Amino acid sequence: MKRILGAAVLIAALTSAAQAETVRSKSFVGDIQRRAVTMQARDGAGSTPAVQVYVSVKTVAGAVPAQGQFKAAGAFAAKAGCRDKRALATILSGVTTSAAEFEVLCRGGQ
Repeated sequence: MKRILGAAVLIAALTSAAQAETVRSKSFVGDIQRRAVTMQARDGAGSTPAVQVYVSVKTVAGAVPAQGQFKAAGAFAAKAGCRDKRALATILSGVTTSAAEFEVLCRGGQ
C-alpha cells in the first residue's frame, strides 16, 4: 500500500531538501512536505522529473476527516500537493489521531 506506483517506474530521490507549507480550502487544511524525485523507466531508457508529496489533512475545525470525507480529502491533498502539476497517484497512507495522511506523486518538477 505504501508503493505509489507499481512496477512500471522506479523512484530515485534527489538531494533536494523537503519543502513545507500549509494550504487551506473551504473544508480542509493540509500540512504539505514536498521533495523532488526522478521517475525512471524500468528498462533504464529515460527519466522524468516528479514531486513526492506528503500531506497531513485535517478539517477546518481541526478534526480528522471522517471516513466519508476521505475521498474529498484525497482530492484536496492531490490538488494542493501538486499545485498546477498532474497527480499520478494519491494514497491514503494512514489515519492518526490528528490527521489523515496522504502520499501523492506529481508529474513534473517543483
